[in-house]
Parts: sequence; C-alpha cells; structure tokens
Amino acid sequence: MNVIVSFLHDLFAVIWLGNLIITYFSIMPTAREVLGPGPEVKKFMSAYQNRQGKFGMVSMLGLIVTGMMMAKSNPEFAHLFSTANTFSLILTVKHLMVIASFGIALYSSLVLGRGKPDPKKEKLSGQLLGLNALLAFLILFASAWLTSLK
Repeated sequence: MNVIVSFLHDLFAVIWLGNLIITYFSIMPTAREVLGPGPEVKKFMSAYQNRQGKFGMVSMLGLIVTGMMMAKSNPEFAHLFSTANTFSLILTVKHLMVIASFGIALYSSLVLGRGKPDPKKEKLSGQLLGLNALLAFLILFASAWLTSLK
C-alpha cells in the first residue's frame, strides 16, 4: 500500500509542479514567439490554464490525501506544522511553500485572469508564474531532502 500511495503522491506532484515549470520555461515563451505580443497570447494562455487548472486542482487534492497517508505512516512525523525534529521542520517549510504556491495560483486565476487585457496585470501574472516555478523547484528539493532522511 505504501508504494501505491507514494507513487500517486509523486504522480500528482509531477502533474502540478511539472506543469508550473514547463508552462514558465516552455509553453509561455513558445506562445509569445509563435503568436507574438498581443491578445492572442492571453487567449491561448487562458484556454490552456483553464484546461490544465482542472488537472492541477485534482492533483492538489490528491497530494493532500496521499500526503496525509504518508505522514501518518512515518514515525518522524509529529503533527502538522511541527518543528519537533528535522523531518517535521522540513515538512513544515514544504507545506508553507505549497500553501504559498496555491495562493499565487488562485490570485493569478481569480484576480489577474479576469477582465480586459491589461499589460500590468499580464506582466505581474508572468512574474507570479515565475515565482511559482521557483517554488515548484524548492518544493521538489524539500521532498528529495525528506526522502533522504528516511
């Protein structure tokens, strides 16, 4: 059972975090290159994010469920947001980064993604996507660090 839960957790992480990284470093620059500056890029990115957002939401829910299952089976886990030991501290930092990433994604889609095209909003949206891609790298690094502690 642990293997299946770990596999699903990794799969959900790849879908969510991998999407952030690929969108920032590949899809967004390619859309700008092919479609040029203007409303077509926003239209494409909006359609892409609407479709991909569904996978992201399912993945985040899956990460929560599988993460709770994994934490309960780890003797180093004290409780949520604990700093009782190295494992719990790193896990707490990882969870805070996940919450920040989720908040950025919500703000980007619910606030910046609405309304008429606005260059300032589009620039901020791109910067927040870059920040989320950085958080994705850091979350994956924290996961690797946690794995090494086992």
